Amino acid sequence: MKERFAPWLENEDPVVAANSAIVLIERAKALLHGQIQRTMDGFAAEGGRERLTRLRLEQRENLQAQKADEPPPPACPACGKPMRKRIARSGPGKGKAFWGCSGYPVCKAIKEIEEESEALGRIDGDFRRRRSIPSFATLPKFAVARNGVICYS
Repeated sequence: MKERFAPWLENEDPVVAANSAIVLIERAKALLHGQIQRTMDGFAAEGGRERLTRLRLEQRENLQAQKADEPPPPACPACGKPMRKRIARSGPGKGKAFWGCSGYPVCKAIKEIEEESEALGRIDGDFRRRRSIPSFATLPKFAVARNGVICYS
């Protein structure tokens, strides 16, 4: 395309160069408008907003079904509201998960979360001990070399 418009874009007269730039911009605008219109028509043909709403509701139902399998969060020992799982940003427990009251900042009660290896989980109607998750200390340490090769230490 540059070859077609080179004589006008590289013209010594700035008015001719500016007009040719405006023509190119208008052509690009028309192409983009046509592409957007075709995309919108395809979106409407596939169900449009109704389809997106249906997919969003299905996903919400799936998430609620997954949450129904999990045990409910503990109640706050101070105010009785449900607690939320949070991650400590600072302090000695930085990076560790804990239960924090959903009534924060009014209620600042916290509760430690049991270790995964010590917690009991209900599986297939009977109680079994969950598999312990290896700590970072037991996992191999590694570094990525400059050439992209992973070196274990």
